[in-house]
Amino acid sequence: MNEKTALQAGQKPPWYRRKSTVTAAVTALLALVLLLGTFQSGGAVAGPLTLVPPLAAILLAFLTQEVVSSLLLGMLCGTFLLASAADPGLAALPVNLVRTASGACRDVVAVFSDSGNATTLLMCLAIGGLVGVINKTGGFYALAEKLTRRIRSPRSANLIGELLGMLIFFDDYANSLIIGPVMKPITDKLRMSREKLAYLVDSTAAPVAGIAVISSWVAVELSCIDSGLAQSGAEASAYSLFLGSIPFCFYNILCLAFILLSSLSKREFGPMLRAEVRARRGESKRSGTDAPPEGTLFTKDFKPVRHAASAWDALLPLLVLIVLSVAGFYVDGSRTAVADGLLAADAPFGLEKIRIAIGSTDTPFILFVSTMVASLVAILIGVVKGRFTFTESVSVWLDGVQLLVPTAAILILAWGLSGVVDELGTCSYIVKIVDLGVPYQLMPALIFAVCCAISFAAGSYGTMLIVMPLVVPVAYRFVEAGQIAGPSRFVSLCVACVLSGSIFGDHCSPVTDTTILSSMGSGCDNLDHVRTQLPYAITVAAVSMLLGCLPAGFGCPPLISLALSVAAFFVVLRVWGRDPDAEAIK
Repeated sequence: MNEKTALQAGQKPPWYRRKSTVTAAVTALLALVLLLGTFQSGGAVAGPLTLVPPLAAILLAFLTQEVVSSLLLGMLCGTFLLASAADPGLAALPVNLVRTASGACRDVVAVFSDSGNATTLLMCLAIGGLVGVINKTGGFYALAEKLTRRIRSPRSANLIGELLGMLIFFDDYANSLIIGPVMKPITDKLRMSREKLAYLVDSTAAPVAGIAVISSWVAVELSCIDSGLAQSGAEASAYSLFLGSIPFCFYNILCLAFILLSSLSKREFGPMLRAEVRARRGESKRSGTDAPPEGTLFTKDFKPVRHAASAWDALLPLLVLIVLSVAGFYVDGSRTAVADGLLAADAPFGLEKIRIAIGSTDTPFILFVSTMVASLVAILIGVVKGRFTFTESVSVWLDGVQLLVPTAAILILAWGLSGVVDELGTCSYIVKIVDLGVPYQLMPALIFAVCCAISFAAGSYGTMLIVMPLVVPVAYRFVEAGQIAGPSRFVSLCVACVLSGSIFGDHCSPVTDTTILSSMGSGCDNLDHVRTQLPYAITVAAVSMLLGCLPAGFGCPPLISLALSVAAFFVVLRVWGRDPDAEAIK
């Protein structure tokens, strides 16, 4: 029943009834946290209670359809638990409530004390300004017109989107913020849903960057492996373990395989099928009484500007952005690597030097600088072609920045919640409750499952940093016991399960940065993106664990696991998948 019909029948509309349910759920949750927190024993927060803040934020996001308030409530739950643990009891409740508010503010301020976070926020806002200027020049519309002469169906748009995502392999942020704006006018014209575009962007961002031998992820991944090696006391090369882990990063590889198979077969299922059918009928993003109200997160959008523009009005600034970013990664990273002693000043140019340089660079800063230069190029194009004056260009750029303010707010609160989760010790508690007294053959699958769970709250980097130093020593303990025939293979497999499992939660959680940026870049509501992507990601994760990690633990070659996994995807799509084009005309 829609809102108009409900009012005519004298009933409350659907959104009102849902609002009452959500209010009751939020009230009950806060009362439970107050009760448990007030009467907990002094000292550290009890293990099970450390799960409450991240779970509350995720569940409330789905219930309320609003991310900012959900993140804020999750933070408040965490800061209250920390405050009441230090001073428990009913008498201390008023003081603890004040400490909760001040603690949440302190966590938000702490986000800005991290230069990396601050630079990332500036980079996101600058990307918004660049997109706004290019749109005003008519560049995106002209580029879409040019490309749609060759991209004539949603299937070809899917394939081109995946190809572009794999080409921008060097950084997941760059992938999320470039592919979406470029492809959005094309997919809209071809009646492909924004949810599917966001899924393409998200599934070719972190999964690709996570296994690329040259990317902004490599430094973090190698640092995590080094920490594990230091804990185990083993003398091994972190980079060799990383290279050996790539064939076993089943989730990363199978994300790409699933997209390709779904595109070629033209089959979708679950919420994604409904979104695609809706798009085929002319509605690229969700609207109606159940949709987020206009003016809230990710619902605002630029209207296409149809100037007599050239595709180069968009391509030239984007090429400047990509070329400057890659060059900046190499130059800045080389200088940093030399200063840190990771690279000799006279080291010859080659793949190894490029790898070390890109792994050592300050990615957000380079992307920010490159985006500002690209914005100036876009502004000059607009001024020269008479789309706007130089004075007006400032307003045009700021209009684009405004679209990213909600994204910045979400990122700030997501990082704040991550800090609270870290202070509570949530991830350590999850690791401790897992029984590691299992046969070594089951270890890889268990590690993958644990990392999938932790990364929903801690994100990919946080999970890697927490779990890897625990996993590598455990893997070597099995090796030293003489139970494993191929020791280096087993350690690489365990490393791969941490790296790929860490990406799953970051890929699916509504409160992690990659998910947020992918939905923003594609002009899709964040929760719509999560809702439609989750069944696909769970399918890939389940197949990765059952047909990838588990057989690999018993010695199965990765190529056989990958072949079996692709066959499983084919069966899933044949049994549950439907063609959106055929469904749309029913």
